[in-house]
Amino acid sequence: MPNSNPPCNPPSDVTCDPARLQELVYNYPYLCLDTSNFDPSDPDNTLIGAGTSWTGLTLNYTYVLNCEDDNTWVLSWGSIFLPIIYGSEKATGGSFPDLTFPSFSIANGSC
Repeated sequence: MPNSNPPCNPPSDVTCDPARLQELVYNYPYLCLDTSNFDPSDPDNTLIGAGTSWTGLTLNYTYVLNCEDDNTWVLSWGSIFLPIIYGSEKATGGSFPDLTFPSFSIANGSC
């Protein structure tokens, strides 16, 4: 049977298990968040793991990566200054810790 997942297109798994979050935070304490598609003026950011999520702060936004109730990875953000802008995106590709979102990407390690 031919390989249905060629090397250039590895399989994606954007699901998460809330029961494993503390273990993942321990094993992956730093994640690099690429914000260049969302806000080109805001630098890349190192998300720092604590408890069951990862958080980060840039010049303009705060970011939180966590596992939602439907077992999917979600990146949420909120602006620091007025006007208040906030939102969230579900992961669309990759596998933890290397996840892609419509406007962001995350990779293992600090930026």
